[in-house]
Amino acid sequence: DGNINGALLLPNKEIIAYGRYGMLLRSNDQGNSWQQKFIGTQRDIYDIKLKHNVLYAVGGNGLFMTSTDYG
Repeated sequence: DGNINGALLLPNKEIIAYGRYGMLLRSNDQGNSWQQKFIGTQRDIYDIKLKHNVLYAVGGNGLFMTSTDYG
């Protein structure tokens, strides 16, 4: 729906989807089921990139977050 801004396939074969109001969803079964995760913000997440096993997220109002454990 309009709340999802994007999705990313992780090296461990999990999928994360992200979007409005700090939404982060994870799937470890190829998208058949999803678990919602709270990441400590309600700001929109515009994009997440993976580089050298670190996730970098950017979003609204200057949001910048990193994760070394895939979120």
